[in-house]
Amino acid sequence: MRHGRWIYHWDDAKKIPMNKLRFKNGKEFGLNRYYNEDGKKWLRFRAFKDGRMIVTYYDEKGRKERKGEALMIYDPLEIRYCWHGKWKFYEDGKIVRTAIYNMGQETE
Repeated sequence: MRHGRWIYHWDDAKKIPMNKLRFKNGKEFGLNRYYNEDGKKWLRFRAFKDGRMIVTYYDEKGRKERKGEALMIYDPLEIRYCWHGKWKFYEDGKIVRTAIYNMGQETE
């Protein structure tokens, strides 16, 4: 069971991070980040102990692409991630659309 801070690398020789994660009793917790192979951040999320998450996706230039709420469901048979709540979609740093999701399905 993972606990504490974990860092995974794309390449051990270059030490380019793939992700920087925090775990509490085997579940992601707190501020977590994912990076692409050139080291640029493409995803960031804050995970709460009840499975809620605030998630931000970034484009190749480091600008916000999407931001919203999600759920991480820890079931004995599977771990499931889905958008759940309000999401904002950006182009060139400006909000172009908002939507509401319920268990991964867009409702508005």
